[in-house]
Amino acid sequence: MIDPAAEDKMQGNHEASPGCPKDNASHSNSQESGNFVPWFPEHKAGKDATASDFMKTNNSMIWEPCAMLNQSYGPFYRQETFAPSYSYPNFLMVRPVQMNAFENNIYPANRDYPFPTDNRYSYMPPPVKMIPQAYPYKGQIQEFHYFVVIDFEATCDKERNPHPQEIIEFPSVLVNSATGQLEAVFQTYVRPAYHQHLTDFCKELTGIQQIQVKLYEFIVFDWRRKQADGEIPILAEEYSKAIAIAGRTKNTDLATELFCDAIAAGIHETCLYNALMSAYMYNGFIKNAVSVFEDLKRDAKCKPTIVSYNILLSVFGRSMLVDHMETVLRAIDDSQLSYTITTYNTAIAAYVTAWKWDKMESMYESMVKGSIKPDADTLLLLLKGYAHSVNIEKMEQIYDQIKEIVNNRQVKVIHAMICAYTKSSHPDRVKKVEALLKHIPEDEYRSWLNVLLIRMYAQEDSVDVMEGLISEALQQNTTVTTVGIMRSIISSYFRSSAVDELARFIRKAENAGWRLCRSLYHRKMVMYGQQNRLGEMHKVLDEMENFRLSRTKKTFMIMYKAYSNRGRRSEAETIIGMMWKYGFVDPQDSLVTLLKLLNND
Repeated sequence: MIDPAAEDKMQGNHEASPGCPKDNASHSNSQESGNFVPWFPEHKAGKDATASDFMKTNNSMIWEPCAMLNQSYGPFYRQETFAPSYSYPNFLMVRPVQMNAFENNIYPANRDYPFPTDNRYSYMPPPVKMIPQAYPYKGQIQEFHYFVVIDFEATCDKERNPHPQEIIEFPSVLVNSATGQLEAVFQTYVRPAYHQHLTDFCKELTGIQQIQVKLYEFIVFDWRRKQADGEIPILAEEYSKAIAIAGRTKNTDLATELFCDAIAAGIHETCLYNALMSAYMYNGFIKNAVSVFEDLKRDAKCKPTIVSYNILLSVFGRSMLVDHMETVLRAIDDSQLSYTITTYNTAIAAYVTAWKWDKMESMYESMVKGSIKPDADTLLLLLKGYAHSVNIEKMEQIYDQIKEIVNNRQVKVIHAMICAYTKSSHPDRVKKVEALLKHIPEDEYRSWLNVLLIRMYAQEDSVDVMEGLISEALQQNTTVTTVGIMRSIISSYFRSSAVDELARFIRKAENAGWRLCRSLYHRKMVMYGQQNRLGEMHKVLDEMENFRLSRTKKTFMIMYKAYSNRGRRSEAETIIGMMWKYGFVDPQDSLVTLLKLLNND
């Protein structure tokens, strides 16, 4: 029993309202067929009875003190009550449970919820024993029969959350306040509008994948199709959205099926053709997309719009079929349709993809002269085009106009700009590149970008930075197979007279499987000769043989000059004999003639 002296103090620490115990809310006052339920004793004190009076007459109440995690709320009591069968109908309750996306067949849920996830109903008998309550009697009886427990997942990132943060999952459960059991479950995904692509951090943290936030509309459509009747038919816009989503999930068979269903239902709308064209385009089925466009032209109930032509432009542009795309542009002009911003951007994107820089600029100039003004996407396409063409001056002009947009979320464009600077002879290219690198996530590694940076710092003779990037490449198991990159590294060591560093690099490159070229060892021999380390120079020949790099005329000339410059005439003459032996000189030439040739070389 509760100490009466502590009763008022305990009541003040509870969330429930003091007036919540009511006659019509208490199971003990419930009646069935006009009689009180035998499991709950009648209140002898009538309606004015207090909770203490009720507890004294109710032997079925069991009060036990229980430890609390937060002692600031005072004593915590556990109550066990036995619910009568009259609280539920005689028939079994039907509890609807979650229907997972695609009925848990195509895409399994990535959540560990403690409830079933099939698309059927679960039948369960009425509960007999109530869940223990967390409050003494004065605070235990709830005015609400059910609670809805809601949870959200939102867009996020590791370093800085996107603004605004948007809900991407909306789960909730319906809890019976009397039994504590789940009565129903609801869960859906939501596609974000501002930041539609989930970050890797967000996908790892929430377990939600990009495909799931794209499919919520299809789930709604599938439900609509099952519920549709003659009074509320499915609209053409609903079909077109479902077809587009099916295409995005690479299910062109489903997209075709939905299109045929709509046509069979007597729905002839241009948006249906456009959606199916987009589905084929996204999956690279060029002929199918063109065939749908031809069917649209033959359909007497609808005709192509500028959206239809824009899709066809994108179909050819993605495949770099520039001639076909330009034919579509002429068809738009003949049909007297007006260009939209999408028309210009699609054409510019195609020219950028095909590296048609002149035509890219021509389309942009035509756009500026007309009524359609460039948007951010237009400028991003131009920026990428100028970066790929290494037109640094115009690239920087466009970059100044959209610098904030690029720095915030256009990592691929930043990569293209860095690539342009590394290929150029811009005097401040190192500073420009280092400024752009600050806008790339620190934990992001791109092997090709790392190699370009190695070459740039090698050309700038920044040996320390170059070696740091080489170490990172080796740790990431990056393999360099381009001779030009290797020669840039060798030349950097050569100009810095860092023969020992070059020797260490060659050993690492040999173990990592990097491209080994003869010039790598020749430069090493030259540097050893310049430092009068002739014994080590001679050992380089063995290293070359280990990697099946044969000796050439240049190999012997390097050795001859090294010995000659040090006044070691006998070794130099031995080298000449070896050159005769390997056939690099004409045996009929005199020694004087040969020496002149060697000195001139």
